[in-house]
Amino acid sequence: MDRLLRVNLFAARRFLGSRYSLLLVVLLTALLLLVGCTQDTEEKEEPKEPSRLDSAPQTGEASKKEQISLTYLTNPAGTSYYTVAVRQAEVIGKYTNITINVQPTPGASSMPGLVESGEAQLAATTAYSAWDAYHGVELEKSYPMLRALLAGQDTLFGILTSEATGIKTIRDLKGRKITLDYPAYIFFQKLGRLQLKAYGIGENEVKILKAESTSRAAQDLVEGRTEAYLDSLQGPKIQELASKVKVVLLPFEEDKMPIVDAELPDVVFPVITPDDLPGIPAGVPAVRSPAILWTTEDLPEEVAYSIVKTLIEHHQEVAEVSPGLFSHYSPEQAVQKLPIPYHPGAIKYYTEKGFWNAAMDAHQKEIVQAAGTQGGK
Repeated sequence: MDRLLRVNLFAARRFLGSRYSLLLVVLLTALLLLVGCTQDTEEKEEPKEPSRLDSAPQTGEASKKEQISLTYLTNPAGTSYYTVAVRQAEVIGKYTNITINVQPTPGASSMPGLVESGEAQLAATTAYSAWDAYHGVELEKSYPMLRALLAGQDTLFGILTSEATGIKTIRDLKGRKITLDYPAYIFFQKLGRLQLKAYGIGENEVKILKAESTSRAAQDLVEGRTEAYLDSLQGPKIQELASKVKVVLLPFEEDKMPIVDAELPDVVFPVITPDDLPGIPAGVPAVRSPAILWTTEDLPEEVAYSIVKTLIEHHQEVAEVSPGLFSHYSPEQAVQKLPIPYHPGAIKYYTEKGFWNAAMDAHQKEIVQAAGTQGGK
């Protein structure tokens, strides 16, 4: 700076004379000082750190701010649960700063432990699996920290037979062969026996058969090795069965539901079969069980709120992939009496939108108390 000043002073005296030299020097000095201060300020300015969002943006595309990363456990690739999870992850990632890593697992029994350990934060299972984990019925321990975000697609269940057997009602099964024992499906074993019990049929009054899977049981029905079996009423295997035999769904009337509710509370609900189930007659009373997207009480309230808000408000975008699977992810389906409590972040959103009412609040307190907890966070 001093060197530049001397050079400018010399130039002023040389070309302008003494009259104007002093004024010019003052102006040049002021200009140089101003430039120097500006450079110093720019060199010392620290770059700003991006702040981590506590919750995701709720409108428009996701911002470029720091991402929150979560792992979402689901059933194996190729199942409806996996398909649902992948599409949900895409929509959440599009509209929030939450990145979802969908991780398939061998089955629902491994999910609670992985979420409890922190290896994952989200999971989707049947209502039965969530109920089992929450209370520790079949598992080695209970997981009372589980919290629901929303209820998802329904799976419908019923006892199927073929027209050739002459069986028309569950009471007609007395003395007949029925496949109910599936090693990997404890829920099926329980539900089938409860449906028989509801109509006054004891286990010793039928011949209960075993099969490695429901697909195997369906083939046994076709080939005459069994006369009936319990299965879900959706999927390609039912279409395949209907191409081989005239399928008959045995009605399970709503007035029989208390027998099931007593042992599987808030797990299954009455339903009338719709007209869009390939191979299954419409208008028959059956039972349904919702899928549940769940987390734990440790998930921050703001994050839970963002996930629920995004999936509900963009459920039509989710449904575009497969309306039959995804259309149930809606406000009407999301809030219902489930076997595990809802997360506070989910309740906050549902309350704001008028989906949460006094009956749901009472149910929430009831199931928290039933698990012997103090309500979590």
